Parts: sequence; C-alpha cells; structure tokens
Amino acid sequence: MHPRPGSLCPQINYDGREVPYQAIPAFISYNTVGRYINELLDKSPSVTHSLQLVLDDERRLERDILVASLGHEGPEAMRNFRGNIEVLRQTVMPAIEELERRSRAVAAELLTFEKLRGLSTASVDA
Repeated sequence: MHPRPGSLCPQINYDGREVPYQAIPAFISYNTVGRYINELLDKSPSVTHSLQLVLDDERRLERDILVASLGHEGPEAMRNFRGNIEVLRQTVMPAIEELERRSRAVAAELLTFEKLRGLSTASVDA
C-alpha cells in the first residue's frame, strides 16, 4: 500500500465502486497528505544542504562583497548580506528542521493509522 518503496506514508488503495461515496473525499485527502509529507521529507535534505553551503561559504561571500568596489553602496550591501545570513541561520534553518520533525511525526501517525485500519479490516473480514 506504499506509493513507492521506502516511503514513510502509506496510501489507501480503493475501488470507488466498493466504498461508500461519502468515504472517497477522506481517502483522497489522506492520500494527498501522505504524498505531500513524502515530498517534504524527500526535499528537506537537499534544501538544508544548499543552505548549509551558503552558510559555510559566508567568509568567502563576505570577502567578495568587500572587493566588489561597490563604493558608497558597499556598507549597505554588507549590512544586507549579514542580515540575510542571520535570517538563514536563526530562522530558516531551524524552520526547516522543525518542518522535517513535524512531517516525520505526521508520517508516523499515518503509518499507525494504516496499521490500525489494516487490523480493523482484518477483524471485519474474519
């Protein structure tokens, strides 16, 4: 029932002719959430890595601004650069980590739901 191997979020496979019409929107929403969680978890490492590259390159980028001969705009450019780096460090990186943590928690809840749903289906079939 997983959309692809290694996926954290199961998908509910159903035949629209065999389930109550009222249940279909819930199944669609459940599968959509699972797909979005998978996408977030797939992309968060590359986003984190890209941002970390910028933060690791901070000194070189700062030096590039200093030698760019920006004249009277140089101090403002440096302030903007330092402000942006601080936003990345203090806001964006923690936000991505929190988003990943919460996404993993939701994925675990969806997996638990799927296991429970499987158990209740098995007990009804028995």
